[in-house]
Amino acid sequence: MKNGKSNMVTAGIPSLFLIFSVLVMVILALLTFGTSRSDAKMSRESLDRTTAYYETTAAAADLFNEIRSRTLSGSGLPSQEELTELAAGYENVITIEKKPDADALLYEISFSDSQCLHVEISEGSPSGDGGLHIDVWDTRSIGSWNPDTTQHLFQGTIMED
Repeated sequence: MKNGKSNMVTAGIPSLFLIFSVLVMVILALLTFGTSRSDAKMSRESLDRTTAYYETTAAAADLFNEIRSRTLSGSGLPSQEELTELAAGYENVITIEKKPDADALLYEISFSDSQCLHVEISEGSPSGDGGLHIDVWDTRSIGSWNPDTTQHLFQGTIMED
């Protein structure tokens, strides 16, 4: 009788170890799957943002080339009406206007809900050929930041001895 109990104990311990090992492997597989899904989602979003940025950069360069060709063929920078007409051919142009204080203009093209490409151009290139010069070419924030104020902080009093 004693011999039968020891066989049961020796068979039970490996079985428990096997069940525990399978459980650990399943948990690790689920964690790995969740991590890979979130990484894939983040990569897709990054690709979409990068693609939108470069498409906007190409559109801004095309708009600059059109303005430059009109400037070189005409007399100076285009008028505000001509600039508005030019901007109609491009998507997501937020602003296109002449600067009032100088022979310069600026335009902004959005590429997301919160960012745009800001370009400022002035007449007279540094090489002295009378062309256009890009003064500013950068991204800017166009959205507003709304902080999360739903967190409830302790507003009671501290009891002191």
